[in-house]
Amino acid sequence: MDNWNATHVLDRSNYNNSGLCVAEDSLITLADGSKKKIKDIKEGEYVLSLNESSGKLVSNKVNALLDMGNKTIYELKTESGRAVNTTATHPYLTILYDKDKCEEYLNNGYNEHIPESYTLNNSCLRWVEVKDLSVGG
Repeated sequence: MDNWNATHVLDRSNYNNSGLCVAEDSLITLADGSKKKIKDIKEGEYVLSLNESSGKLVSNKVNALLDMGNKTIYELKTESGRAVNTTATHPYLTILYDKDKCEEYLNNGYNEHIPESYTLNNSCLRWVEVKDLSVGG
């Protein structure tokens, strides 16, 4: 964990975006498929973000950018080897295999409007903050 300047993109005006930050050098995918460092993105540009209903990446207009100051940055690595540098409070859509954890995260503020299809027989999909994730958890 290192301290870096964190930036936040607001791309949906009806979503509570507080605390959703990535490091200023993080690459963001634009609507045209090109990538740009978040610190270089301007208001009015279009970026890709997850449509929770369809599970697909869709184009959204950047309404504003917020400089969140210096924050501790965590490197989150996926099983496929991809990595992102993000703040502790940034949520990621995660597969949980513990029924109690599925219930616990259902009401954490990020999961209030998730589709029923996110709850499966032996697992669930939930938005979980990086600080609450663990290896293999």
